[in-house]
Amino acid sequence: MTDENGVVQPNEPTEVTPEVTPEEETIEQVRQRLADETAKREKAEEIAENQRIRAEKAEKRPKETVPVKDPESKADGPSFKDALAISNAKVHEDDVDEVMDYAKLKGISVSKALESDIIKAVLADKSEKRKSAETANVSTVRRGPSKITDDTLLENASAGKLPESEEDIARLVRAKQKAG
Repeated sequence: MTDENGVVQPNEPTEVTPEVTPEEETIEQVRQRLADETAKREKAEEIAENQRIRAEKAEKRPKETVPVKDPESKADGPSFKDALAISNAKVHEDDVDEVMDYAKLKGISVSKALESDIIKAVLADKSEKRKSAETANVSTVRRGPSKITDDTLLENASAGKLPESEEDIARLVRAKQKAG
């Protein structure tokens, strides 16, 4: 570039930036950093010590054993005592599963379950329903008209009760002729 007198002027000076150097830490910053690192190290040592103590305690504990099943109990059915309790309580065979499930759910014996008011109420309700179903006429079978014997026709005629169908009247006449 040239100025108004025609003298060549150099380009505008460029700003020279000094070489980037890391900030120098102050003594306070160094102390803080060391304190933080010391706290982290102490926390890690504390955690390691706690883990060591737990491991030692676990080694001192007796090994857990697998519980041995009662020889009377079976996974697929009631024990002898349970079967006896059910039999003595005269539980209907349809209700046995209900009692067994309740005992298993509550974690009690079958005999204790049978003493429960809930099971007593359920068994009584089911027993009542079974009795009602037995006494009710639930069949759909219709009885057909029964054929009256000749002797019955004669007895009914002498009592003044005459048959209504022509077939029965004809049978009554034949029965009277035979009786004679």
